[in-house]
Formats: sequence, structure tokens, C-alpha cells
Amino acid sequence: MTKKIDTWFPKSIYDAKEILLDKLLSYETEIKKTIAEYASKKDNMLAVDSTHLTNDRLHENPVFENLVDEIYANTQEYARALGYSDDLINSLRINNMWANVSHANDFIFPHVHPGAVFSGAYYIKKYPNSTIRFHNNIHRIMPPPLVYNQLNYEICEYDCDPGRMLIWMSDFLHSTGKQPEGEKIVISFNLSMRY
Repeated sequence: MTKKIDTWFPKSIYDAKEILLDKLLSYETEIKKTIAEYASKKDNMLAVDSTHLTNDRLHENPVFENLVDEIYANTQEYARALGYSDDLINSLRINNMWANVSHANDFIFPHVHPGAVFSGAYYIKKYPNSTIRFHNNIHRIMPPPLVYNQLNYEICEYDCDPGRMLIWMSDFLHSTGKQPEGEKIVISFNLSMRY
């Protein structure tokens, strides 16, 4: 008799650290200027100051040129590791790029990024112990297990360390919990294929 447990359909997150640390202060300054000029109102899904709905073209701002180059280089490396063709990889273009600035009691509800292939976040500033959460399935039909392991985790978290870039497939559900204190600044982005 043979018995086994197969693990199928893995989800992955590309994690690059210490990117453009020398640019963090200039990015923070530009983001705060942009937020002051373009900030959208908070709502039940996006309870942070954001340019998502008012100015999502940060990738066209010359201040972020080095970051745009890093986004392309890291996304291409991730896509190559996932087995995608050079034609697809070379067709990837940034759809939109925006800034979020969050403070005490702010949060972002679980969501995905429709209309994109890859999504990501680049962290400029964080408060102590700030994280982003990725969700396996928020519609659990079974009671929680007694012991969590690699077969049943429902969430994973990454620290929002300045200079860290995370990239994932755009249909990966993610969120941030209610922020207890401080200030967090992040640049988010989406990429799609353009031929």
C-alpha cells in the first residue's frame, strides 16, 4: 500500500531586500508632495491616504525612474523563474503605480488586482512590526486546525521593511491589518502584458 499527500497549485511571492536604500528619503519627499496634491478619500476598503484613484502614474515621474527599472528587472526575474517565455516577459509593462501613506487606525481590506498579471509593493517607511498579509482562502468551510503547518496555513505575513520589494501574481488575495501607530509609506504597482 502506498500513501502520500500531494501539494498542488503553490502560490509564490518574490521577495527582494535592500533595493535603492539611498533613494528612500527622496521617494518619501516626493510621495508626501504627491499625496498632499492628489490624495483620495479613505473608504471601507482602502482606509489609507492614497493616490490610487487620483494619480496612479508615478512610474512616469522622473524621480522614480530608478525604482521603475528595479520593478522591471525584478518582475522579469520572477516571471523567468515561474517559467514564462521571453516574449511574455519582454511584453510586461507597468499599468499603474501609486503611493499609500497610512497612520494609526488605517488598514486595507483583503483584495486582488484585477486587470493585471503581476502586482507588487515597495516599502519606503514603516512603523514597528508593520506587515502585509497574504491570504490562502478567506472562505474556510472547515473549523481551524489544531496545528498549523505547510498544508493548512491560511495567511502568511511579510515585514514592510524599507527597501523591500514584494511581487506576486495579481490574483493573490492580500491586505494590511489595522495599524496601531506610526506612519507607513509604500509604493504599489501593477504590470500587464502589452504587445
